[in-house]
Amino acid sequence: MGRKSHKQPAQLKPAPAQEPANQPWIQLRTGMLVIGVVSLVFGAFLAYQMWPAGWKVALLWGLGGAGSVWLAFGLSLLVNIITRGTGFLHRNS
Repeated sequence: MGRKSHKQPAQLKPAPAQEPANQPWIQLRTGMLVIGVVSLVFGAFLAYQMWPAGWKVALLWGLGGAGSVWLAFGLSLLVNIITRGTGFLHRNS
């Protein structure tokens, strides 16, 4: 007959502390910088694609495309601030 092992059961290690799930992934300033670059690139791309229609039309499409990126970002930021109850709307309350 073989020997029986008298090993102690492995002790469970405590889980490492995690940050709360409602913390932002990136800073607001970094997000604004990324959205600014993306909107400029998108607006320039739209203007380049619309150039055969005329420079005025191309410029309007470029500005409209860049503005739509900022509009989508602003609306999503507003919904985020309202639903989380954080940000400049709730700082003094």
